[in-house]
Parts: sequence; structure tokens; C-alpha cells
Amino acid sequence: MRIQKIKHWKLITQAKYEFKQDHFRPLNPYRFSEFTRDWNYNSDEFLNEHLGIVGLEIKKLNLGNLIYNFSTFNRGSIYNGYKHSFASKINSKGFKINIKGSYLITDNTEEKTSFFRPNFDISKTFQKLNKIRIGIFGEREKNTRNHALTDTLQNNSFFYDLTGAYIETTNTGKINIGVRYKRRWDYSPYLNDFSTSTIADEIHLDGKWNPSKVSRLRWNLTYRNLNIINESLTNQEKQETYLGRIEHHLNAVKGVIRSTTLYEISSGQEPELEFVYQAVNDGEGVYTWIDRNLDSIPQLDEFEIANFQDEANYVRVTTFTDRYIRSNFVQFNNSLSLNPKAIWFKEEKNMKAFLSKLALQSRLKINRKVKLGDDISQWNPFDIQIPDSSLVTLGFIYRATLFFNRSNPKYDARIGINQSNNRSILTTGFEEKSITERFFSFRWNITKRWSLSSIFTEGWRQADSEFFNQKDYKIRNYKVEPKFTYQHNKNFRIINSYKFQKGKNTINFQERISLHDINTEITFNQSSKTSIRSKFSFIAVDFIGENNTPVSFAMLEGLQNGLNYLWNISFDRKLSKNLLLSLNYEGRKTGEAKIIHVGRASIRATF
Repeated sequence: MRIQKIKHWKLITQAKYEFKQDHFRPLNPYRFSEFTRDWNYNSDEFLNEHLGIVGLEIKKLNLGNLIYNFSTFNRGSIYNGYKHSFASKINSKGFKINIKGSYLITDNTEEKTSFFRPNFDISKTFQKLNKIRIGIFGEREKNTRNHALTDTLQNNSFFYDLTGAYIETTNTGKINIGVRYKRRWDYSPYLNDFSTSTIADEIHLDGKWNPSKVSRLRWNLTYRNLNIINESLTNQEKQETYLGRIEHHLNAVKGVIRSTTLYEISSGQEPELEFVYQAVNDGEGVYTWIDRNLDSIPQLDEFEIANFQDEANYVRVTTFTDRYIRSNFVQFNNSLSLNPKAIWFKEEKNMKAFLSKLALQSRLKINRKVKLGDDISQWNPFDIQIPDSSLVTLGFIYRATLFFNRSNPKYDARIGINQSNNRSILTTGFEEKSITERFFSFRWNITKRWSLSSIFTEGWRQADSEFFNQKDYKIRNYKVEPKFTYQHNKNFRIINSYKFQKGKNTINFQERISLHDINTEITFNQSSKTSIRSKFSFIAVDFIGENNTPVSFAMLEGLQNGLNYLWNISFDRKLSKNLLLSLNYEGRKTGEAKIIHVGRASIRATF
């Protein structure tokens, strides 16, 4: 209801009532998530509930408003709550004042509570000083919970105060900067009253800089210092922590150069990790168990990533221990693309025409966590030669590809490098896996129906385990894979390919492998509703080394010494607009092992 008495002034009143019967069972929560916290109750009993609200609001045009509400909440004979709420927003002559709060009193069979939550934000914007805004803010949450019979202060009571100030620019120019400082006092129940337990000081810096249309820079940095006032009231320790992020975007020379760079730092606590393998239904996992010592007891070093889906019957679950490590985290992430074709696509001769056929894409990502206090550069992400005694985790990925004639319908070529390294410290010591791979590939569409492509790859695969030395290897790999494709029409395609691969483990027993893989793949689409795909592979493997070891598993990739045969056929049929039927059959004969047949069927519904 609105009542207008004076020009530019409004009086708005409201009244609400809600009743919920004890037999009512909602399918989904219909109240906001903070409702139980706002009313200081946590009972799951189904009771009759009454919620009533009355209030009024006074508003003036171009000035602000003032709101007051009174609420009551009743849950039968076991709970009664009464809450006063207020809020005000004033905006005049550069001043902004936001004040709101609530005061709750409850009475139930177990406890009596009072919950006071005021907060304010007052600021002034100076138009003549480049729209600089200066403000102060504060808030309090004091939740006092006393036992209903003894009137003693309970341990689930809490209380904190927070105040602060800030200064920031609010213009829309090239640069904006903001600085914010706040202090927080935390109190804990002590001798039927509250006593100061910790004091935390925090300063926050953020901003953005847009020097031109092609470049954008954003940053933020937070530093926090926690001091312990009474060690008997908290389990926390005195600590200094920080969190920062810088992000830069570049789109220059009409799109020739595109770059995104992210740099992030933080400090905190890192729990020690351990892995647990859990059995799942066949085909629903990622790992397979190989009982190498034939004791029928799974050990951590007997699990490998499954090469065939029907053998994937374990998942790896990461569990956190109750031991924590103080650590520093730094991340650097950069993606870069160079595309001269963006400005020289019309050139037909000279060096510009040649350069327009080139394109470069690269990505570098480094994630590093080291123990706090060690003599290591905390903020330098490129310092990755970390001693095991200081390292927590390390992730490194680098990919770079140089394209020639990219996306040309006739031919194209690529050359590049892929590198990755993952190292982590577990309860069983460190584990590391790394891959370095260099490659060259090309594609040539000989005619509209025939095309030839090939890829040559050489590099290293390495694994290092502190506790399980039998899992260590360093494999040197060479691989070449030419491929012929015959595309009769959009419904029928045949791919014939040959792969030769050679590898050698350069440590321990120096296992060797030579592999010849000939396969044919046929795809037939009878219509837009039916698709049939089949593939047959003949693989001859010459492996020298001990079988049933982690090294042999990594080199053989599920195959066996001698002749191997793999085949599969799949059938997809669209039954209706929303239903898809899929049938799949796979078979394999690896070395001296028996033939294995696997069939799958599924129906998927999309809505």
C-alpha cells in the first residue's frame, strides 16, 4: 500500500503472513538458503510454522529511503523468534550512505539466543578530483546463545567486529585503482562471556589499465596478517598470507598477434595427499589392476591406466590427510597466436605472400607449489628445478605448433613440440611423469576423393617414483604413421593406415619394442538416421624385456609380444527425434591370450 502525503515523499507499508502445516513436504527448498541461520534454528522436525512480517518504507525522490520491518516466526511450542530489521540508502551531493541490520531474539526449549547484525558503508565521491571515492565501512555479527535452563553461554556462540576504509577511482578512463583496508576482531566464548581470540589485518589493491583498444590489463592483490591474541581460544596459528592475480589481453595489428597472459600467486596450507583405488563396474572406471606378485592383494604399484575400456574397473580417489603443509603457490599461463594472414591474405607474390601462409600457436602453463620458508623464489614460476624436500606439486605444459597453409583445401603442414611434466609429493614419496614430443605432419588432398596424410613423432616418456623404483622408466620413442583416405561421397569413407613405432627404455633393463600396425577403418552413413563404423587392426610386436612389469605395460599399451588383432563395429540408429540407439561390438586377440569379445548397447534420450 502506498500513501503520498507530501510532494516527492512516499510512504509504503507491507504485511505478509505464511503458514506451513506439519504434514507439508516440499519437493525442493522454497526458502532462501540463509533462512535457518537468520532465525537461529536447526531443527528438522516437521511442525506447524507461522511467519509474519509487517513493515514500512519512507522514500524521497533524489534522496533515499528508510525501511523498518518487524517479523515473527513460530514453530509450535518449541520455538518463538522475533526480529527487527532496518535499512537505509541515501545518495545526495556525492555522498552514499548504506546502512542495514537486524536484531533477533529467540526462545526455544533448549536455548535462548540474541543475534545482532548491523553493517554500514559511507562514502563521498569528489567529482573535481577525477571522481575519487573515499569511504568507510563496518559490520558486526554477535550471536549469543545461552542454555535455556542454566543461562550459560554455549560454545556455538560467535562474535566478530569488522571495520575498514577505502579509496578508489570511479571514472571510466584508461586507468582505475582501488585500495581497501580492513581489520577484523574475532571473539570466542570464555567464562560465560566473549573474549578476543584473533585480530586480522587485510589490505587489498585492485585496478585496471586500458592504454589502448588492443591491450587490457587487470590486477588485484590481497595481503592478510593474522595475530593470535589468546592461544587457548583458537587452533589457528599466527600467519601471513597473500593472494594476487594479474591478467593481460592483447589483440594487436588487426588480429595478427593475439595473446592472453595470467600470473597468479597465493600462500596458505596444503594437505598431504594419498591415493586410494576403488573397484567399480567393468568399463566404468579408468584404471586396471595387475596382480604382479600373484598374492591376490591389490597394492598401490599394481594399478595402471586401462588400455581397453572393458578392463577399466577401478577409479582413483584422492584423499586428504590431517597433515598440512604451509606452501606458496604460483601460476603462469600464456597463450599466443601469430597469424600474418589477417593483414596479408590478398598478397599473391613476394615474401608477404609466403608469410601469410604461416601461423603459430603456443601455450605455456606452469603450476607450482613449494613449502613455505624454504630458500626458493616464491614468485618466480620459471624456477622449476625444485629439490624434493621443498616441492609440494609441479605442473608444466608447453605446446607450440607452426602451421603452413593452415585450413587450405589442397594441402597443409605442421611442425611442433609438446612437453608436459607433473610432479607431486604423496605420503609414499614423490611421483613424476613427463612427456617430450616433437612432431611433423602434413595433409594432401590428391583428388576430391583421395587424400594422403602422415605424422612423424619422436621424443621421450619418463616416470620416476621415489617409493616404487620398479615403476621408473625413460623411454625413447620414434613413430611414423602415413594414412590414405578414400571419400566416395558424404556417406561412405575408407581409411587405410600404417604405423611403425620403435622405442627403448634407456634405464634399468633397457627394454626395447618394435611395432608394425596396419589398420582399415570404414564408415557408412545410410541416411541421417543410421551410421555404421568398423575398424580392423593387425599389429606385429617385437618386444625384448621382462613381461608383466610397469615398463612393459607402458611400452606395449595393452598389446602382447607377437601378433595382435583388434576389431570393432558400431551401429547408431536415431529411433526418433529424442531417442538414439547405439550398438557396439569389440574383439581382440593379443599374442597367446584368448580372444576377448565385448558387446555394449545403450539408448540415449535427449530433451
